[in-house]
Amino acid sequence: MKQKKNSLSDLGGIMYSTDPTFKPEDTKEEFEAIPNNQQDLRVTLDKKNRGGKAVTVVYGFKSSDEEIEK
Repeated sequence: MKQKKNSLSDLGGIMYSTDPTFKPEDTKEEFEAIPNNQQDLRVTLDKKNRGGKAVTVVYGFKSSDEEIEK
């Protein structure tokens, strides 16, 4: 069972700044491209929270947005 988040620090250090010149850091994750034949994929059939309709869900696929759209 997951522990309940009781404090602000449990939420990942959310911060609010009133500085008008503040520029947040770019949080995009750069990752090394893994060839498709070396990725560990898990395929499941899921019906939960979908009104009884079955969908196929693929977990573990790591690629850039451009590669996924191809």
